Amino acid sequence: MLSSSQMLRRFCCFTAVNSSPSTTATTTASSLNLTSRKKRLVFLGSPQVSASVLDALFNASSAPDSLFEVAAIVTQPPSERNRGRKVLPSPVAQHAMDKGFPSDLILTPVKAGEEAFLCQFKALEPELCITAAYGNILPTKFLKIPSLGTVNIHPSLLPLYRGAAPVQRALQDGVTETGVSLAYTVRQLDAGPVIACEKVEIDDQIKAPDLLELLFARGSKLLIHELPSILEGSARAKAQVQDESKATLAPKITQEESWLSFDQEAIVLHNKVRAFAGWPGTRAKVSVQDPRSGQHNIIELKIITTRVYGSNKIQGGEADDVSFTQGSLVFPCGGEHGTGGIGNPASGGGANLVPTWPSSIELVAKSEGHTPDSFEPIEKEYDSDSSNSDNVITHERFFTGVEPMQGVEISTPKVETVDLPTSSRNPIGDGKRPIGDNNPRHLLKEENDCGSYFNPKRTSPNTAVLDLDCVLRP
Repeated sequence: MLSSSQMLRRFCCFTAVNSSPSTTATTTASSLNLTSRKKRLVFLGSPQVSASVLDALFNASSAPDSLFEVAAIVTQPPSERNRGRKVLPSPVAQHAMDKGFPSDLILTPVKAGEEAFLCQFKALEPELCITAAYGNILPTKFLKIPSLGTVNIHPSLLPLYRGAAPVQRALQDGVTETGVSLAYTVRQLDAGPVIACEKVEIDDQIKAPDLLELLFARGSKLLIHELPSILEGSARAKAQVQDESKATLAPKITQEESWLSFDQEAIVLHNKVRAFAGWPGTRAKVSVQDPRSGQHNIIELKIITTRVYGSNKIQGGEADDVSFTQGSLVFPCGGEHGTGGIGNPASGGGANLVPTWPSSIELVAKSEGHTPDSFEPIEKEYDSDSSNSDNVITHERFFTGVEPMQGVEISTPKVETVDLPTSSRNPIGDGKRPIGDNNPRHLLKEENDCGSYFNPKRTSPNTAVLDLDCVLRP
């Protein structure tokens, strides 16, 4: 028989053994809860291109092995958009609501430094922020809140093209390669350490809206690939500090930059048309003569799409004449002659800029200007108050002669033609009268003389859309 002390010791031993599994289970469960809890991620973005990044995050967060959840979305407040000027939520906000994301978790501060917003943001206890064309400056107070930092998708190969318009400025410069970068956000503009980047070749016909969409699509995939290391914290160690000596800036586009001046080389104008596609667009002024009154009228054109040709590819017309040949409007451009053509370096001449089919030229109406959100391409018509004579082509350079076209078909617009005021009618002729300065043929035709050339659509006294192929020529 065991003594009382022995019995006590054995009882205590049994108690310890019996309680051990329960204690171990509790400890294990607690450990699992700590390791399996998803990180809280906040997404910041505003324009439509940001929606592709948000979709990628939604899809990744719904995976069974996901390490994070989208805890909230921060975007620009509702604003007047589109031609109707209706107050609408940002494209990202609308996209999130369409996906069923709770509207009370979509935050829309005017500025990210607002105290009320910062308190609300801090209460979310975010661990990581992802930005993609948010369009607002993030103050230091904001950047200190997420424990894992803020990572930005920037559509350039940093440190190149830091700023609000990296895609537009890259196209304007005519570079053949760009890319997308993942970088930590710091107070200095786009200057944080780079986690990863991907290069993208630039097609010589791609426009800014299309390239922007492509780069953010690539950036979304790059982000999802790098997210595990970012959430674990190891990305900090591998991120590369940017070389400040190689940094270039991509300042915001202004509406005044949209004017084309034909004393520039065709390739320069072509790159400008691609870069400014969407907003602010590219515009030019031409002078045409009303054959009935003899008056010269200034017409504003919006150039939408272009190609570049060597001067030896376009036949007919004087060197300084704007002509309509081979289904194209041919505009003379500047640049050095005899040193190799722009479009055809072996030609020894200049080059032609060709706004291409269809609807490549638009007569622009007068309206209020508009500055869009960062990275947001917007199509609209703009104020035409510029009177810079450098942007005006004189009558001698515009349609002094148009050769009759044989076997060339040009489709008419899908909307019906509206009769033009007498003062702005510019008959193009039937191709039978002699061609010369005393008998000019002009851009706009009378309603009853559409023939096989083109059919203008008038939507207001100052607006028309033409289905043409158009060329700029030195």
